[in-house]
Amino acid sequence: MLIDGTLIPTRRHTGKDNRKNYSGKHKRHGPHFLALTDERGRLIWISAARPGRTHDITAARHDHIVEHLKAAGRAPVEHGFAHLKTWRILTKLRTSPARATNLLRALLVLTNLELDR
Repeated sequence: MLIDGTLIPTRRHTGKDNRKNYSGKHKRHGPHFLALTDERGRLIWISAARPGRTHDITAARHDHIVEHLKAAGRAPVEHGFAHLKTWRILTKLRTSPARATNLLRALLVLTNLELDR
């Protein structure tokens, strides 16, 4: 299995509490998600939403999935995220992290059903 993380960009909310959702790497606000894929790029699992500033390895350690890391390259994982990000609803995501988690997990199921056609 392969692992990688992505930031789903959102609008900036006001207040100090939203600073944790700012990713300095991407220069954007939004929740961070971690995903596991197989070698073909098919998404298997998506983590709960984390603050946008969370690094991939920190999220993997928190989810106890560091042992699943494989040095086979990132291309299949990026391919899996590319399939997931084709859903138009993710272009203007304005929801809480809990709802964003449920949404991405539902889109994971729909994406895999679409790919199995």
